[in-house]
Amino acid sequence: MLKTQHRYIDAEPLYRRSLEIRESALGGEHHDVAASLNNLAVLSVATGKLQEALPLAERAASIFQQALGPEHPHTKQAVVGVRKLKIAAKKKARIQSAKSKPSALDPSGTAGHAEDKKDDARVAASAEDGTAGICGVC
Repeated sequence: MLKTQHRYIDAEPLYRRSLEIRESALGGEHHDVAASLNNLAVLSVATGKLQEALPLAERAASIFQQALGPEHPHTKQAVVGVRKLKIAAKKKARIQSAKSKPSALDPSGTAGHAEDKKDDARVAASAEDGTAGICGVC
């Protein structure tokens, strides 16, 4: 609910606590733990923290695969989500690398900053509407 209201700062500690409770009660390899990891990954994407989202999503996909099998819809969505996060992270790294190298057209190297903000907003929007590919069922 807090995520849908864009109250990410309020939601993050609750998502982390949910993960702790599930890991403690169910063990680290339960599919409900994977769901909590996935939820935290989606929240991280929505707040522009791609570097934090990727390991969470990778762990969730691994647990889903072990617990539910490779053909389960949650597993498939989680694997697609990991791929999309890797692509987004590479794109962001390329953009940042290009910006750090001044060009003849932009000697200050600052022309891409507005474009970065647009990219971050697109990634966050795709996480919010479920198009990021990270399991939206959980």
